[in-house]
Amino acid sequence: MSNGSALRRISTAAVAGAAAVAVLAPAASAMGPSSAVPTAGSSASVQTNKLTPHTYVAYLIKQRTPEARATLKAFRALPKAKQVKFLGYLQSRTVYKAFGGQMRGHTGGNKTVRAVTNYDKDVKFVRATQNSKTKQGRKTKQGRKASVRVAFTVTEKVFSIPVTSAQVWVTYESKHGKVRKVIGGGSKLTNVNAAINITGGKVEPTNLEGHSGFAATTWRATERVDGFGSDIIKRQRVQSGWGNTFQASLTNV
Repeated sequence: MSNGSALRRISTAAVAGAAAVAVLAPAASAMGPSSAVPTAGSSASVQTNKLTPHTYVAYLIKQRTPEARATLKAFRALPKAKQVKFLGYLQSRTVYKAFGGQMRGHTGGNKTVRAVTNYDKDVKFVRATQNSKTKQGRKTKQGRKASVRVAFTVTEKVFSIPVTSAQVWVTYESKHGKVRKVIGGGSKLTNVNAAINITGGKVEPTNLEGHSGFAATTWRATERVDGFGSDIIKRQRVQSGWGNTFQASLTNV
């Protein structure tokens, strides 16, 4: 056998082998993951996690609370353009940071004092302090002493729809305009903003400072959608003092 014939046979076998590899290559790539890295403009790029009317409706249905049902009905009644704008406000870090406010006044009588701050024409923050007498005071020979309950609530509304409502209250015995004994306090949160989780609400031990008593709590908002950013912590407090006065606030920490 000549060297030329042997070389021709080796060359033919190499071509056939290369063709076989080319045929098998697509099958091999289908069986295993690709090592290619998707580019920013490719369809394989990571999609952002944002609220849509569809996902927000699904979120409200899953909550199964009276507040969520009321919000669902009101949200569905909005025009599509307003639904999208509504969700934009929910996902805005700037709006939630602005959520809060302060109040001062007198606790005399069973009454509620309200004040409203307009963030813009669509969003408003409603502050309310409710003063009421209760029968939760100490039991004495003359009967149970009356006590006063001061509850401070701040509510964010978008298109007049309540989104988040945070409340803290203090209960105490009062005599001649002075806080004699702090009985307790508590907090309550209602949140149908699907862009954030809000946790906390444990009321710190109520204290007696001279002739005043207070209750305070801390709320932590953590993002559920992309773009909201790091946690936002808010401090809510209500205090009653000399002369049946109160002061309350919800502020960023």
